[in-house]
Amino acid sequence: MSAKSLREQLSKLIAEHGSGHVLEEFQRLTKSNRGRPKISDWDQLEAAMEADALDIINRRDPLKERNNTFTAMQLIRGVPQHSVDSALRRIRSKLSKHRVLYATVFAAVMSTYMAPYRRHLEIVDELINLESPSIWIGWRTKRLVEVEAYQAATGLPPEATTMAEIMGWNAAQSSPRPKGYGIGSFDQRKR
Repeated sequence: MSAKSLREQLSKLIAEHGSGHVLEEFQRLTKSNRGRPKISDWDQLEAAMEADALDIINRRDPLKERNNTFTAMQLIRGVPQHSVDSALRRIRSKLSKHRVLYATVFAAVMSTYMAPYRRHLEIVDELINLESPSIWIGWRTKRLVEVEAYQAATGLPPEATTMAEIMGWNAAQSSPRPKGYGIGSFDQRKR
């Protein structure tokens, strides 16, 4: 593009949008990013959070099983990094700030399907004590309603019953079956 056509296009943009807006947009588009680039480690941290969640479900302390430095070393091994020292420091910092909370959230989700319903409710109680109690109080209330509905219909659930099984049973009982529901009733239109 020649300088003349560039000047013409800029003149058109200034006439159409005003010089202030064109200048602001030019500065925004050409602004260099300052500081250290953000590096997302959550793809790597997800595996560690799942392992910690299993420890929590099984009533083990994940911090006693694997400290933050050990976990960070495992995560950065085999992954190309700019600097191993800075990656270790960065991941260890993220783990020290958020590890217990995130692992407990993972445990609450996983325990819905993997643990007895009482253990699931205990983990949700742990979340209420950690952070954002209003969210987890609402979750716990919904789960207790599910248990009460199951208990009203069939009695106390067996100890090994998962929360997902209770919720699935309640959903199956409360959903009305459409007319003609059953084997071979999919296309019974009159022709």
